[in-house]
Amino acid sequence: MSNGTGKPKRAMQLGGALIAVAGVLVSLTALASAQNTTSRFYSGNISGPDFCTNRSLGGPVTYPLDSNNDGIADTCSLARTRRATAARQNAMERLGGELPLALSLLFAEECLKVTETYGEPKDEATDDCAAPRAAQAAGRTIPAVPASPFPVGNNPPGFFSGPVVNSSAFCLNLSFGGPVTYPFDSDGDGVADTCSLPRTRRAAIARQNAFERLAAAQEPLFQQLFAEECRRVPASFGEPADEATDECATGIVGPTGTPLPTPGSGTGGSTTPPTQRPTTPPTQRPVTPPISPVATNPGNYNKRAAQNMKMDPGNGQIVVSWDQVTADDKPNDNDDDPYDRSEVYEYEVWWTPRGQGWSTTNKAFTSNQTYTITGLTNLTTYNIRVKASRGLSSDVFTPTLTSTPGLAGPPVWPSPDDALTSPFYGRITADWDTPHDDQSDDNISGYRIQWSTSSSSWSTSRQASTTASAYTITGLSGGTHYVRVQGVNASGPGTWSLTERIRLTSTRPKPGQPTNLTLNTAGSGSTLSASWTAPSSAYPDPTHYLVQWRDCFRSGSCQSWSSSTRQTAVQASAGTSASIPNLLGGNRYEVRVQAVNQDIIGSWSSTARITLGQAGAPANVKLDPGNHNITVTWDAVSSVPAVTGYNLQYSTSSSFSNAIQINPASGDTSYEITGLNDFKVRYVRIRSINANGPGLWSTRASLSPGTIDAPTNVAADEVPDHIRKLTVSWDSATESGKSALTGFKIQRRSGTSSWNTTNVNLNNSGLSKSGDSYSYTFSSLSTGVAYEVRVLARNSRGDGPFSDSATATPGASFIPSVGELSATTDSSSRPTIQVSWSAPSSSITVNNYTAQWRTCGTTGYRCGGWSSSNTTTDTNSLYSATSLRTGIYYQARVRTNGPSANGGISAYDESSKFKVTIDNNNTPSDRTDDTITLEELT
Repeated sequence: MSNGTGKPKRAMQLGGALIAVAGVLVSLTALASAQNTTSRFYSGNISGPDFCTNRSLGGPVTYPLDSNNDGIADTCSLARTRRATAARQNAMERLGGELPLALSLLFAEECLKVTETYGEPKDEATDDCAAPRAAQAAGRTIPAVPASPFPVGNNPPGFFSGPVVNSSAFCLNLSFGGPVTYPFDSDGDGVADTCSLPRTRRAAIARQNAFERLAAAQEPLFQQLFAEECRRVPASFGEPADEATDECATGIVGPTGTPLPTPGSGTGGSTTPPTQRPTTPPTQRPVTPPISPVATNPGNYNKRAAQNMKMDPGNGQIVVSWDQVTADDKPNDNDDDPYDRSEVYEYEVWWTPRGQGWSTTNKAFTSNQTYTITGLTNLTTYNIRVKASRGLSSDVFTPTLTSTPGLAGPPVWPSPDDALTSPFYGRITADWDTPHDDQSDDNISGYRIQWSTSSSSWSTSRQASTTASAYTITGLSGGTHYVRVQGVNASGPGTWSLTERIRLTSTRPKPGQPTNLTLNTAGSGSTLSASWTAPSSAYPDPTHYLVQWRDCFRSGSCQSWSSSTRQTAVQASAGTSASIPNLLGGNRYEVRVQAVNQDIIGSWSSTARITLGQAGAPANVKLDPGNHNITVTWDAVSSVPAVTGYNLQYSTSSSFSNAIQINPASGDTSYEITGLNDFKVRYVRIRSINANGPGLWSTRASLSPGTIDAPTNVAADEVPDHIRKLTVSWDSATESGKSALTGFKIQRRSGTSSWNTTNVNLNNSGLSKSGDSYSYTFSSLSTGVAYEVRVLARNSRGDGPFSDSATATPGASFIPSVGELSATTDSSSRPTIQVSWSAPSSSITVNNYTAQWRTCGTTGYRCGGWSSSNTTTDTNSLYSATSLRTGIYYQARVRTNGPSANGGISAYDESSKFKVTIDNNNTPSDRTDDTITLEELT
């Protein structure tokens, strides 16, 4: 496919290779496979199968190719277009940059596998593979190959002249898309005349093999990078016919992680490679596929017509199959019905190119339920229909469907409720089957999946490739999403499937926002550890946390946030921490966290950042006021390397322009700032120090000396006789030497991260006092909603620190407690389901209850609106037996209705979702003997 470079002489020991681009991989073409055979006769330039590996500069595998079909392999050929190869190599370079430790370990392993020398003994004595090989020979632990610095001088201001090296871009174009090579003046005449590797050929091959293994181990990230790099490389490298169907065009991923064969020391042949890519043999003529058609919807079949028509396109043909006519539904029929299935004596199969009329010349007869239409033109779409013949003028055709020979047929969805599911927030898992009757004759190498919020608008920006018949789409928001899939073969993308849709929605309350996000360096210095505080108990407990990170490199220029490759999900039961391995020491990273309740998500935490290798910022910085002093406390920081001390700064300026700095020891977690006689507000921040220097500053805290200490024993309680009131109580003692207490600031919040503030003076009529104990009651709150509250005390010096928070739910004791759904029968002995509940524990009078039901589809994730309301004084409620359907999930909710003087109706309590299965006992007309089983959704 692509030819070689100038002689691969090593010019200088430059480290690394230019990071550039990433994309999607396909399997080796039939062309490359056909040429890569041990029975091939090698002569002239190509002296043996190792020649092409050696002449590929340690880059992607190349193969001997007979370009003029004379039976002699005479050039080296890539397995893919030069464009796709360059994108693929750039993707691996970026992958290695994101996972340097993993690459370094694989690099060392591959150094032990390659041939000992490639004819460069002087340079090989000190190359990247020298240390691993020496350690193996001595029986020592194999050291990782350190991450090489980026090469410098890769675009020297040298003079470029033809016919060999005519520009700085020549070596990239003719390096097979492998390791970056550089124009080099081999004879010192001032004219660059060859392309040179930045390392020995031995090390370059080992490094490339390591890249292949890393790409296989990190395939999802590699695929994303490959796709990005396909968009960044030049649109064409002069191979338009093949580029029309290469990996960058189709987006289909083939196998990854196939290391280069370990080459021998074969030499010989000319060192001047050919300059033209060999012509593809006629049998491999690339074709430009049409715009992929979309599967036709079969519509409604007349029961007198053939049923369930299917089509399997192949090379110049389409196999059509169908089911028999629907069986007669008249049990007493004596075969005198001319439309009965038994009256069909043959079928007619009609076809015509789409856009043309029907013609009897394109018609065939068969007594079977399948027929192969041959002699068709590949990549032409045909209309097809089938008639069940009874010899009547009223014989009926099937609906007209379309199919395109040469393209892969449309993938088939299972039942609509199984095609798309959403088992977790923001994700859709799509499952599909191969095209109808596919027996590998479609030669599908992979699938392409697209998703959209519109059934008529599709974009390659919302597209992915896979070799599996399932794919999970992530990073989605609420609303309706549409999905379609197509198979891809050598002719390119095939026919799109029919479009499936799913609505992502939830009635769950959102979890709150994680706080106090703290980052540190861990492991061997390439792991980032993150910890955070769970949302307040005023919010529903999360089931998971999503942790996202992005690299800001050394320059501070950050990547975009990615929900597909730089994100991990942590179960809440596992705690509030996460480890992110295989990062690059010295780079700055940003992290954020959000809480998830399975199918609904809270807001992102504030973003934290760290330069990996430095100690993280101290967390939980608190200030406690004295008369003329402030005591600062913080959480100890654990990092790699270990913390050796802290810098503490305080200032009367929020910008710390006139800061005073104190240096507490590494074991200290508190410090008292003294001599503060002016009673001005002090701003405080702290940072950790380790062997790599100081880290980032903590969040800023502020306080004025002489203010009142934080209140203690803070509690929140619902009011027993009113479901919309909440009482907050606390203690605040008089402090000697401080100015007198003047009042309090009470904050509350629920369902949002913003606090609602109420200032209460000591003479406020709503404030109750008994000694050093105080209380205050809020009215007109939302019932059944948890509120978080906190309090601070005030005096003439200002606001003191806030207390710890407390949580309570107004009207919680007036909410009924719903149990599991159960099977029962109605007044007509028909089986159905019911919801039961326990009466509320509140002393408030119960007028009655309202129960509501809703259906949630066959998966439990497609819930409709609440309906079927029933008001009752009982503590159970039936679902209408006549509306109950088998295979469907059901859910109920119940509220208590009370006197308006006590706040009125309570919040609802919901049941779990239960799937109903009805056994009709083979007597459909008799519902009274049916049985019902229930299965809870977990």
